[in-house]
Amino acid sequence: MLFRGAFGGGAASGKSGSVVASHNSGGQYLRARTTPTNPRSVFQTAVRDGLTFLARAWSTLLSPSQRDGWNTYGQTVGSVNRLGDAIKISGIAAYQRANAMRLQVGAERVDDPPPMVGAPAPVFAGTTFTFAGDQGTITLAGTLPILGSDTNSIMAVYVTPPYSPGKTFPPQNTRLALTIVGNSTGGDFPFTLPFPAADSTQQMQASLTYSSIKGGLAGPFTFPGN
Repeated sequence: MLFRGAFGGGAASGKSGSVVASHNSGGQYLRARTTPTNPRSVFQTAVRDGLTFLARAWSTLLSPSQRDGWNTYGQTVGSVNRLGDAIKISGIAAYQRANAMRLQVGAERVDDPPPMVGAPAPVFAGTTFTFAGDQGTITLAGTLPILGSDTNSIMAVYVTPPYSPGKTFPPQNTRLALTIVGNSTGGDFPFTLPFPAADSTQQMQASLTYSSIKGGLAGPFTFPGN
């Protein structure tokens, strides 16, 4: 479990024994841990298989200099934990983080470590996400020079399942809905929702994650649906 400040009195995330840290509109709270009836969905299994493959690639396919480069990258660029804190991560964690999404969308794996900066943050001002029935549309404003001309630079769109507008926080079990490849320009990108159709009383949320051909990762950037 992650927590900031005195246990039970500061920000916390994760689980410890039979206790899980959670939050709602009233703030942080602790609840009893429950076990899902089906903790291994097809999607979860695919993600785990991808991470296992990357762990093997780290040990058997990468050269010592490549692993050293990822170790340096993980310690220099790092990541952000569930509390929003900047953290340093191991080389294999940085390698898996950079490549898990790329494997999911069928993009080329990146074995060479990225430069010592993350992917440049895309500017999504004016971007919107709309949905109706079983169809969704991401409308990207302007051009997307961040993607460049290489189709191995990609942007993945994930969406939440439909949820009640009364919920303060959207569901966490997002699904891949769309991949936007390099050399794309702004405009409408329609897709079929990976969840059952939402009715007019529900809402959804989309998020974008960008991966450059050099392995830099940026996101997720979230957009409420309407």
